[in-house]
Amino acid sequence: MYEIRLTDSYKKRALKFFKKHPELKGRYKTLMLLLEADPFNKALNIKKLSGRKNIYRLRLTIHARVVIEILISDKIVTPIDINTRASIY
Repeated sequence: MYEIRLTDSYKKRALKFFKKHPELKGRYKTLMLLLEADPFNKALNIKKLSGRKNIYRLRLTIHARVVIEILISDKIVTPIDINTRASIY
């Protein structure tokens, strides 16, 4: 199992995101449980961002993404940002 560490800045971004998109909360919780169990589970459709070490994107929906950092040696997952696809890249 991996540990998910939420930073204060990420918590603020997530609150703002879910005020605009409350319908995605259930999907988000499901993905976080899968992420905690195995960040490289095929169901997550996780992809490494080019040019950035240990930084990956997780597709929440076709239009929304969560950017995460995965430290494999420490088994820690740190969400960095959550937003729409157009805003996050």
